[in-house]
Amino acid sequence: MKRFGKMVFAGVILSILAVNFCSAKDKEVQEDTTEDLTQEVCSDGKEHAAVKGTVKMPVFMVDFPDNRFKEGALTSDKLRTLLFSGNQNSMTTYAKDISNSQLQLSGDVFYYTAKYDMEKYENDNNSIEELAEEVLSAFDSQIDYMDYDSNDDKYVDAFVLSVAGEDSYWQGAHGMWTENSEFKLDGMKFGRYIVNDAQPYTDNEEGFVERMNHEFDLCMGLTDYYKGK
Repeated sequence: MKRFGKMVFAGVILSILAVNFCSAKDKEVQEDTTEDLTQEVCSDGKEHAAVKGTVKMPVFMVDFPDNRFKEGALTSDKLRTLLFSGNQNSMTTYAKDISNSQLQLSGDVFYYTAKYDMEKYENDNNSIEELAEEVLSAFDSQIDYMDYDSNDDKYVDAFVLSVAGEDSYWQGAHGMWTENSEFKLDGMKFGRYIVNDAQPYTDNEEGFVERMNHEFDLCMGLTDYYKGK
């Protein structure tokens, strides 16, 4: 009888510990699920994000009539060197290192001022893709989007909208095109994209590249080595 009582008591203790453990895990998940869910979305669906070979990615630096990049913002050439050169801290070097030299990343950088104030896009239900369509269309005469499809699946591998200012609405993220599935330029559809809120200034070069690396990892299905808190 004593043995039975001890077993019951031990069972109760284990149950309490299990409940506490699960509650802690649930709290942890509730506090930081957005990134995991987004990664699942980005890693699922059509195979149009190459993680091997030579990948070229357009980066669009976007500001607004009421929220412009400040004086001293890095130029397109400087940003291209920062992101896509052989420098030790560039995205190109990072992608090469974590892919065991299987991924050669390059890209182009363009500046663009949106047609409307920032608030207009923030108040629309499909704000990011609406802005993306505007930006991508604006450069259609300058860009052949076929150049950004490394695996010939008729999808641009990925593109970046790097947004001016520090409005939390445009916080760093990555996603999959979901609304206007018929939108095409140069016969190409658009799938994965990155929204970058890190600002392009000399005193933030490291942070700018780190944020880009982080979102690129998740968006392309690579391992996430981001050093979070």
